[in-house]
Amino acid sequence: MSTQAPEPLAGKLRAFANHIRDPADTPAPAGIPDRRMGVYRDLFFNNLRGMLADTYPACHAILGEERWTELVRLWFRDHRPTTPLFPELPRELMTWLERPDRPRPADEPPFLAELAHYEWLEIAVAHEAAEPAPAVEGDLLEGAPVLSPAARWARYAWPVPHLAPDYQPPEPPAEPTGVVVYRDRRDEVGFLGATPATLALLDGLAAAPGTTGRTLLGELAAAMGHADPAPLMAAGADILADLRDRGVIVGIAPTKHDPSEDLP
Repeated sequence: MSTQAPEPLAGKLRAFANHIRDPADTPAPAGIPDRRMGVYRDLFFNNLRGMLADTYPACHAILGEERWTELVRLWFRDHRPTTPLFPELPRELMTWLERPDRPRPADEPPFLAELAHYEWLEIAVAHEAAEPAPAVEGDLLEGAPVLSPAARWARYAWPVPHLAPDYQPPEPPAEPTGVVVYRDRRDEVGFLGATPATLALLDGLAAAPGTTGRTLLGELAAAMGHADPAPLMAAGADILADLRDRGVIVGIAPTKHDPSEDLP
């Protein structure tokens, strides 16, 4: 039995959805009083606008209510979500902000997409449900550090942790801003400013799971042109320990048991 709506109803539903998205330029379905349509227009849009403002409080504060409403209206009008899940809509806004072909108001801050991504990381980390790989306590240099799935890191051209209504630099600084967002053992979200070396180390841990901390630091020292890797090895050991204390690293991978070791 077909589950498709009859064409007249399907057409009305499309007209209804198109009008809700763009009431200024798309007529409402015939036969529905504007007062009733107004209830749906306000209900859909205001719920989304409020939820997105709660998800992106810094973006909302910097833009102000009028510009925030304009931005959400553009997204609501032009974007077609890839998921039916309401809680996923904030991510849809973030990915839309990153699109180079989207419409941009003339007074939109140039850092808005990066700031939204930074704010989204907190949501992603807070709601990460994946379990970490098996890990045990041990030496982070001799063992293979295991990353928590509830950790994210990024490099930004703009100083996103500091952007606010009263701090909006006209140009990005000379050096990028590194950030690690993580969920600690108390399930609280934490933020850490990260140096290029820390970010490179995290990149290496993610790209080569099962590699010892000593090996990764040695490769990092070589990539950075250090003739003497000892200072970087010592600093890297401290970085690894700090990341473990914060919960970014959950331990080291357990070693595989060799049955031959049990033979007399």
